[in-house]
Parts: sequence; C-alpha cells; structure tokens
Amino acid sequence: MAALKELSKGEKWAYDERILGSGSFVETVLRQAEPERALLSASNEERQQRFEHLVHQLCETGGIGIEELTGGSRRKNVVTVRRAVCYLATRKIGMTSASVARQLNISGVAVLKAVDKGLESVELLGVDELF
Repeated sequence: MAALKELSKGEKWAYDERILGSGSFVETVLRQAEPERALLSASNEERQQRFEHLVHQLCETGGIGIEELTGGSRRKNVVTVRRAVCYLATRKIGMTSASVARQLNISGVAVLKAVDKGLESVELLGVDELF
C-alpha cells in the first residue's frame, strides 16, 4: 500500500483504456490520432466541398478535364489523377470508397485498387502538400 501511495503523490500519467503503454506513449498516440479524429467529425457537406476542391485542383495539375476523370478513360495521366483523387479522398478527406466510386463513376473495387497505388500518383503529381 505504501508503494501505491507514493505513486499517487508523484508524476501524473496520461491514461486511455484503449491504449496500453506509459503516459508519454499514450499522449503521443493521442496527438498523432488528432487529424483522423477531425476527419470523423466533418460533416458530409464539408467532405463534399473538400472533394470537389480536390478534384478541380488535381485535374488542373494533371492537365485533364473532369469529364475525362469521370468518363472511364485509361490514358496514363487520367489514371494517375484518378488514383491520386481516390487516395486523397479516402485517406485525407475521410470519404468512403463507395462514395468516391459514385462520384467518379467507377466501382468500389476500382477505388480500393487505386488507393493502393495512389501514394505513388500523389508523389508523381507533387500534390501531397494540398492536404
């Protein structure tokens, strides 16, 4: 009991029942999770506005039209932009793959495959600083 009393007098520890580890580790994990928590609290209207802005920016950067992006073209630069849109929309805006698929007129499976290769496209286009 004496040891427990000593612990309660000393240093304060961060605690979250979902995370196992020391207080500093818990604080680090919670700090890193903050951007993702903000994504979850965004409204659908906010996500839609960010998505539309993203599409316009990436189409401009990639030198393609929105009609090409949603039209199923398989030209290299269209595919690159589509992959980047899928990646950033799901990872940075917090949209579901189904909602991205509806917006781009592609299947949900196509979105998931694009997300897998999306980071390469984001780096290729040099747009990782957009978000």
